[in-house]
Amino acid sequence: RTELGIPPPGDIRNCLAALADSEDVMQQLLDYRFSTNGYLDGHNLGNMLIAALARIGGGFDKGVEMAAELLAIRGKVIPATPENVTLVGSTVSGQELVGESRVGTAPDRLRTVQLLPPQAQAHPDATKAIGEADLIVLGPGSLFTSIVPNLLVEEIAEAVSTAKALKMYIVNVAEQPGETDGLSAANHLDVVRNYGSDVCVDVVIANDNCPNLNGSSALKLVEPDYAWSDKIAYVLADVIDEKRPEHHDSMKLASTIAATYRQYR
Repeated sequence: RTELGIPPPGDIRNCLAALADSEDVMQQLLDYRFSTNGYLDGHNLGNMLIAALARIGGGFDKGVEMAAELLAIRGKVIPATPENVTLVGSTVSGQELVGESRVGTAPDRLRTVQLLPPQAQAHPDATKAIGEADLIVLGPGSLFTSIVPNLLVEEIAEAVSTAKALKMYIVNVAEQPGETDGLSAANHLDVVRNYGSDVCVDVVIANDNCPNLNGSSALKLVEPDYAWSDKIAYVLADVIDEKRPEHHDSMKLASTIAATYRQYR
């Protein structure tokens, strides 16, 4: 990113891999990191591919479009902003953390996050797609480093808030160390609305199957809020992967999203 001046490609890469026809193989390829004793050590192949296509296409958004064609994805992936933005976080103890990796492993509870430059312009195709959508799903994903950064682009937050679509927020099934330790589903929603608006979410979907992991995972599952008092509709469902309970089961979650849409649209 420093050498080429491009926006963070990680989440874009994950979306492209998820929508590629040969998902498993492409996921492995795009997630591959070199392990060498030289300059390539630790570099991600998918990020390098997007960076190369951005240069060939003449811009980051064009590079993403070319990657989508190359991978024959189903659907469309649009960056929230084509600008070279940097995520900056401030902790309750006053530390300033620059960069997604540092914000995502904050040594203390995060107080605020922001983008630099602060007035980044939204990609016009992104705001158009939001305005035309029937359903908007926020998450799942890292709260402060994957979801909130999109809402820090002012035009994106405004587009979501004014959209006529049903807007769902999917709570992560597990806490993320250094980012969401101890946060409940209601706490997650408060963060999203703080950076979006009071009308950026209509329905919250959270997991209610919380098996005892018995030390089998370093992560702690987010406990369901059974005493939900918020005016926002709250849907509890079993959406975890039985083999990896700290992850969503994609089919369970898809079914829950579809049923919730039919009920609340």
